[in-house]
Amino acid sequence: MKVFSSKNFIYFGFTFLFVIGLYFSKDFGISWDEHGHRKRGKQNIAYISRVLGLENFLPVPQHVKNPDIRVIGYGPMFEILCLASEKLFLIEDGKKIYQFRHKINFTIYFISAFILYLFLKLFFNSQVFGLIGAMFYLLNPRILAHGFFNPKDSISQAIIACAILPLFLTYRKKSISMSLISGLLVGIAITIRLPIIYIPFLFILLIIFRNFNDWSTFRIEVKNVKIIIYFLTASIISIFLCFPELWDAPIKKFQIIFGKLSHYQWAGNNLYLGKLIPAFNAPWHYIPVWIVVTTPITFLMVFIVGILKSFIDVINRRGKDYLFQTFMLAGFIVPIVIIAFIKSTLYNGWRHVFFIYPFIVFFMAYGFQIIYQWLSLKFTRNNTKILCGLIIITFSNPLFFIFSAHPNQHVYFNKFAGPDPLENFEGDYWAASMRQAVDWIAENDARNNINVLSPLNVAWKNNVMLNKNYRDKLNYLPIKPISLNSEIRKNDKNLSGDKIIKSPVSYFITNSRLEKEGYTLKSKNEVFSVNSGNLKLWTVYKDD
Repeated sequence: MKVFSSKNFIYFGFTFLFVIGLYFSKDFGISWDEHGHRKRGKQNIAYISRVLGLENFLPVPQHVKNPDIRVIGYGPMFEILCLASEKLFLIEDGKKIYQFRHKINFTIYFISAFILYLFLKLFFNSQVFGLIGAMFYLLNPRILAHGFFNPKDSISQAIIACAILPLFLTYRKKSISMSLISGLLVGIAITIRLPIIYIPFLFILLIIFRNFNDWSTFRIEVKNVKIIIYFLTASIISIFLCFPELWDAPIKKFQIIFGKLSHYQWAGNNLYLGKLIPAFNAPWHYIPVWIVVTTPITFLMVFIVGILKSFIDVINRRGKDYLFQTFMLAGFIVPIVIIAFIKSTLYNGWRHVFFIYPFIVFFMAYGFQIIYQWLSLKFTRNNTKILCGLIIITFSNPLFFIFSAHPNQHVYFNKFAGPDPLENFEGDYWAASMRQAVDWIAENDARNNINVLSPLNVAWKNNVMLNKNYRDKLNYLPIKPISLNSEIRKNDKNLSGDKIIKSPVSYFITNSRLEKEGYTLKSKNEVFSVNSGNLKLWTVYKDD
């Protein structure tokens, strides 16, 4: 126990993991939305420059348009940070740009892990269980991988993880300064993932009922009213400043964004429980099932213990912070219930609600503590051995997968997903691992004019991750979901816009999920596959 309680051990551990993460960040591919988000960041910078009259100090090319609020609404602060860093460090090569983005993404994710550790240490009054909680946060394979290349879901999750500490300090110490900090953080998170707007409502209720014992003595203290006002003011200012698209008509545009994102018009299908279902018709259990099949089983076990014990604590008003436990329970449950109730469009697993993972981690850490304390009572002389044994049992499997499946940890499934999870659920829906398929083609085919087909031309997105001398040798073509012939019309144009296809197809990249919708070839000659553990994410076929 003393080793795990040592500050030097803990700080060394965090530093070591951070350095390791930065090193391996170079291996990840570009996810589906990254190009679009970077473009939107440029549009927001252009808009800020034009609105504030900063063209002389912040020149923007004329071809860069203002963001179109009618298309979609995501706050651009992460993109602006990345673009500013590119300029600051004079990064111009495409591969280095995206590798640097992934480093920034991971840095924010890792900072949030450390701040969540500080909260858990304070709540449980234990450095050990604070550290255990941070391990649950950092060693979930799927969540960890998204921490490198997901510029919205992972970032919103990280900001909420950072916000929980000042929210707790505001609740426990009635701190005005902490209410301002938590308001700013929650506001930024809302601009990235609008459903997070439920958290201010929960926190206001938490503050109102902070000293509640019974209705006969209930009253709202002046200090609590001030906290609510400061918190809301900070949140509103943060939302407004961090969302330039709202500046000219805040209320009207906020309503437009909220309406579009609550029922986002995405016409694709989900592979869910072995069937293709429309995204707009996802069942109420879509999110819970995805959480269950993509979270390590040992994590689920301690989570169940922790959340059940929390329900008992809340019902019996046990512990001085039982009301904050109520807030944490609601932070996890409310968005899942609301999404099921309003029948939101759902796709790509549960990434849209990654922001609830810090709440889940809280219950995992609590469950781990309860199990440890119970075992310690049974075996009173072996506390250190019990702790080490629990850590090994809990984290060895996900840790092994993280190293063995790198850099494809984002396609992690547990045994509950079935013997072949990719027959039941979406695999690499963001095509981040497509980089490995493109890399293989470029490195193993010496020709200088190679045609590559992929569904929706998704392979093209990772061309920039190739070494410079390979980037011009591949021509990329999109395909439609029908049975395909290998001959392509000679006048068809590459979506990257700079080459004319003058030869038949050389390679075709697809997977079993996309083949269900017709992205397939009549004849197949498999030459390479991208794998995550024993799961085949992408298959490369060569047309001889």
